[in-house]
Amino acid sequence: MITKLKQSVLALSVFLIAVLNVNQLAAQDQLRKGWEYQQYPDLEYTLNHLDLNLKVNTTQKVIEGVGVYNITSRRSELAHLLLNTADLSIERIVHGEADLEYMVSGDSLLISLSDTLGLNESMEFQLSWKSSSYYGIHQGLLGTTWTSLNPKALHHWMPVLDHPRNVAAIDAHITIPANMEAVFNGVRKEDEIVSADEKEVYFSSKAPIAVTGLNLAVGRFVKEEAISGIKKVTLYTPKNLLLDEVRSGLLSIAVNELKNTENKISFEYPYEALNIVILPDHYWQEKQAGAGIIYLYQNLGSLSVQLRRGIAAQWFGNYHRYPHVNDELIRSEFLKTSLMRESDTNKLKNEDSLYSVAAWNRWQDSYSELESDFLIQHIEQSLSNLIREYKGSVNWEDYASYWYEGTGAYLGELPHVSPVDEEEVSMKDAGITYRLDVEYDDINSELQLMFSSVDGGTDSLSGLTMNVYAIDDTSSTKISFTGETDTLSVSLPNTVEYVTFESSETNIDQVEIGRLPVFFLLSQLRSNDPAQRAKAASLLSYHTENPDLQLALRDVMKGEDHPEVLAAMYNTLSAITEGATGTEQTYLDALRSDSEEIRLSAIRSLANFEGNEMVQSTIRSLLLRAETDTVFNTALRTYQQISGNQEIMQLADRLQQSEASSLRALKVLGSTMEADSTGRGLEVADRFTGNTYPFQIRRQAFNLLYSYDEDDAYWQAKLNLLMSDEDPRMRYLALKGLDKISDEDAKNLLLSRIKEEFDPRVKGKMKSLLSNK
Repeated sequence: MITKLKQSVLALSVFLIAVLNVNQLAAQDQLRKGWEYQQYPDLEYTLNHLDLNLKVNTTQKVIEGVGVYNITSRRSELAHLLLNTADLSIERIVHGEADLEYMVSGDSLLISLSDTLGLNESMEFQLSWKSSSYYGIHQGLLGTTWTSLNPKALHHWMPVLDHPRNVAAIDAHITIPANMEAVFNGVRKEDEIVSADEKEVYFSSKAPIAVTGLNLAVGRFVKEEAISGIKKVTLYTPKNLLLDEVRSGLLSIAVNELKNTENKISFEYPYEALNIVILPDHYWQEKQAGAGIIYLYQNLGSLSVQLRRGIAAQWFGNYHRYPHVNDELIRSEFLKTSLMRESDTNKLKNEDSLYSVAAWNRWQDSYSELESDFLIQHIEQSLSNLIREYKGSVNWEDYASYWYEGTGAYLGELPHVSPVDEEEVSMKDAGITYRLDVEYDDINSELQLMFSSVDGGTDSLSGLTMNVYAIDDTSSTKISFTGETDTLSVSLPNTVEYVTFESSETNIDQVEIGRLPVFFLLSQLRSNDPAQRAKAASLLSYHTENPDLQLALRDVMKGEDHPEVLAAMYNTLSAITEGATGTEQTYLDALRSDSEEIRLSAIRSLANFEGNEMVQSTIRSLLLRAETDTVFNTALRTYQQISGNQEIMQLADRLQQSEASSLRALKVLGSTMEADSTGRGLEVADRFTGNTYPFQIRRQAFNLLYSYDEDDAYWQAKLNLLMSDEDPRMRYLALKGLDKISDEDAKNLLLSRIKEEFDPRVKGKMKSLLSNK
């Protein structure tokens, strides 16, 4: 038990540190500087109540606000009030009927009181402001406007002392376009028509909530409601984004998961309502949950997994709040996984390298390996006690100390441990290490096995299992080999029909099987096992010189109905026919199969028919209506081999006429860039970098430009534009293009933009680049 406990402490600690190295350490340091809250800030007053009047102009992406701040002094002589503000305009601050003087320095707003407040004395002041901050306020392609939940983003759209320890009761009256809906923290009370064009929506939370969990969204939402206990659960979805049954299913999951979590930790849901917003794109939001608000993003993958994770974050992430950025984005994912262990959890998509999602995904891989360990069991059982023991601002050290009292094992920080490069390990494990060729001596019924290493060999012993199928018997034998080359002789019964190989000490996927006797493979095609038949069909491609093989293979195909086997047969038949005139109809007919595997094999086979107009027309039509990316990508590779550059460019023109096909149009363009002397491809790619397209399309277009456009003047203008883009991912990506201009111009551009950059991920990359200029 002691050994297992130590191993678990080590494994957990190594993970918690290793996952922090998802990106470069320089970026980590900048994140800590940009997103870390003070552990013990100087809180000279208590914010009792915040009464907000917000007006959202969705056309100009502007939030105008008037807030009445009710505070109580925690000092005997309080003469100034400190709030946080950045990238917004302070219009006026009033106490009673008198204007208060104020000063803005950095991200601090210092208000001078007209009269000093004594200990426990209260006052109200009114503050008016306006914000169009691209860091604090986002706007998606569907017209939804919403505020950022990332650490310290709040004071970019609303002036307030921005810290997890600052809590207040909230009332919010929000004026929005009449055809839209608003989402805010707390219970939605009532709507009021202001004019033909505007309405006012009222939200309220009588129970104090942390200001760092405040959030606002406005859009053309479809709204659905349900009740969990006495709490209202509301789902907001942009029109036409999801099917009705999907929305209803998510709402049902939310209600059930709330109840299950309350029962699991014996602690009531800590907020008065739960509001859930579904959007297509996460916009690089590290935090996906606020106080009683959850965001689900389609480009993060499973909505149900995100929903369960967001519900767990209501306790571990909002009721418990973390001033340390590593606790907020990394370690809390372990607690969410612990809380959700009995749920059907999965990994999420993470194309944009979010730290929090990377940590979540790592735990989906690692947690099951640790779940039987004593420490993990203790942690799971402690969750309900942790929620009762601590409230508000919490550190990982608080949890570690609590667990230490129960286990005597302290799960704190260890010295730096470099993470394992999982992709590199995966590639190494999956790579071919040996090739096996076979010769059969039919006179002596003896098999010669010739192993040759593809990477220089090793002194360690490798091994496979060889299965021998004879007319009257089946047997298995162990085959061992080592070194750079190794040859073995194996006696076989005279009644042998064929042999197969499978994993032993060596994974069979790491061994390339070469030539086997034709009669072995033809016999194997009669096996009852489809996997064996498919393997035999594939290996017959080593015998394309055999004049009788095409006829034999076509004869077998008539009686075969398994898709995997038929697909392998089409592949081998294609290697035999090699585009011979008249044989194309075989593969054109196969395109009508219900099996995608067979259709893909047929598409690949048609690549042999260069210049065949009927084949070109068929593949072009397939590209225009392909339902899956797999079919499209396979068909594009074939089309590139059978068509000229002009035909491919015409295909790109057809595809870009539809916004839904923009990404595919870029893939087609990418295949023509090297041969395109007209510059049309670059013009189209440049257009696709515009902010009216989803980021996935903009990124691919940018990468095409980066690969094929070397014009210095173009890049200077383009980078100046992209480095002020509202999407932080685009600003980060634009930094890659600085090597297209001179070092001096790059440095000047960085110096001019870094002053206006608020996202610590982008700013960290800028500082790193400047240090090398």
